[in-house]
Amino acid sequence: MTKYFIVLLILLCLYPLNGAQISVVQFSGNSVVSDKVLLSIIQSRVGTEYSSENVTGDLSLIADYYNRLGLYKTKVYQPIISPTGQNKLSLEFVIENEESIYIDKLDFEGNYYFTDDKLLEKLNPPASISLSELSYINKQIIDLYISRNYLFASSNLHSIEYSGSNSVATFTIEEGKPCRFSNYTFRGNKVTKDKTLIKLSGIDRQPVISPEILDQASENIRRKEFIKSCDIVPIDENTLLFDVKEDKMTYISGIAGYDNSENVEKNFSGFVNLKFLNLFGTDRNLHFNWESLANDYSELKLYYEDSGPNDFPIGGNITLNRIEQDSTYVDTGVKSQFYYYNLRNRYGIELGFSDITAGSRRPILITPEKQYSAGVLWNYNNVNYYLNPSNGMVLDINFKYTYAKVDSITDHRESTEISWINYEQILPKTVIALGLHGNYLTSHDVDTYNLFTLGGFNSLRGFSENRFKGYFTAWSNLELRYLLSKDSRVHLFFDYGVYQFNDNDTDYSEFNLIGTGFGLRIRTAIGMLGLDYALGYDSKDWTNPMNGMLHFGIETKL
Repeated sequence: MTKYFIVLLILLCLYPLNGAQISVVQFSGNSVVSDKVLLSIIQSRVGTEYSSENVTGDLSLIADYYNRLGLYKTKVYQPIISPTGQNKLSLEFVIENEESIYIDKLDFEGNYYFTDDKLLEKLNPPASISLSELSYINKQIIDLYISRNYLFASSNLHSIEYSGSNSVATFTIEEGKPCRFSNYTFRGNKVTKDKTLIKLSGIDRQPVISPEILDQASENIRRKEFIKSCDIVPIDENTLLFDVKEDKMTYISGIAGYDNSENVEKNFSGFVNLKFLNLFGTDRNLHFNWESLANDYSELKLYYEDSGPNDFPIGGNITLNRIEQDSTYVDTGVKSQFYYYNLRNRYGIELGFSDITAGSRRPILITPEKQYSAGVLWNYNNVNYYLNPSNGMVLDINFKYTYAKVDSITDHRESTEISWINYEQILPKTVIALGLHGNYLTSHDVDTYNLFTLGGFNSLRGFSENRFKGYFTAWSNLELRYLLSKDSRVHLFFDYGVYQFNDNDTDYSEFNLIGTGFGLRIRTAIGMLGLDYALGYDSKDWTNPMNGMLHFGIETKL
């Protein structure tokens, strides 16, 4: 063991420092002065060659800067040098301040938009300010200017001076000019029209532009399936750059489920979805969807979405669908939505019509019915990346009134659907995703085709698609995710649900449903691969591990 240590020591001593390229420069212990300021005063920069003479000079430059601030007991140690690759190294300057200094007063230079008194009123600093709080106050100053459209404003601690028993910290502010974005320039959008990108972002309808607004506007565009990436960057106080990378515009995706348990007649279930996106570069979309479930349920759907005029944040869609349930009934319907949207919200109305007729099964088990519906909807979305979010929230609320005519009898019913999903990053690359969902129908004694469904890939993953039905359904999804990359992850999940089929079902414990397991989402060469394996519990028994529910799917672009 000793000989290996000696060899390692010799190698470190022989490592060619002078002439090696600096790949990283960082600081520790600098609670008062920002990294940006320290980097601006030293000679050792990323990409330059390491020089012991420059490092020695950098130590003096850093110490002198702290002395000018009045922090005379600051110690700057020799940097920690670590190899980062072949002929590359990193420098970490270690700073230590032994003084327990408190600031009695703040002063400002270069501020014109805000007076000193206004800044103090907005910052509301404590009577005695510790050195560690100065960096936070500096950030507050920058945030305050950004909130007033001064996106290029900067602030730095200039000095700390002592007058008798009092100490004064002075900040130097460079306000720049207020941003009034009237020019937009674009890069990378070969298909999508410029006006379409502006409308999708929602940036043109914001009275105040902040970095958070720019991030949200960029995410609104990235959320579109035909966009790979988008960054909206201010070039100057009048110009915004839309830097876009487009993706392919035709998608085919599918999900298949396999239930190996003995209590289902058909083991396989799933769907196929074909999408034609961004027609004519205007965010108009056309979808075809076919779905077949294990309980002899099949659905064929045609969906068209129109983004509306470029000058107004309104849009709409129309859906034609045909549903067949094991030859018992056929449901043919049409549904349309019209909505207004802004940066994070979508508000809309929904109109629909359905004609339910008996299928080929004899004897006839259902009564033909015609339904006319009208509803309102609200969607809120501020997640940071739609495909694999690490923070943010999605909220969907839909209320619908239905007028139904069964032979000569009329029925009036209301339904409410609520879905809430929250994403929170708890550790680097580790995310908690919690979803709460509920559906309720006021009419309880209705045919099964009017009921809500529960079970499957998007609700309870321990069961086959739409295995349970009820006028009331509720479920939660809890996931612990580890992010492998921007698009990929592995996760553990726990799903819990209840439902009620009719008014006689008063003991909810008989309908406690649990699904638990693990899964992954991975970006592959042929598309996005999804896989979930789950065990189910239906308030009586757990699924045998050998008969667990397997959901797998692939989404690819043509």
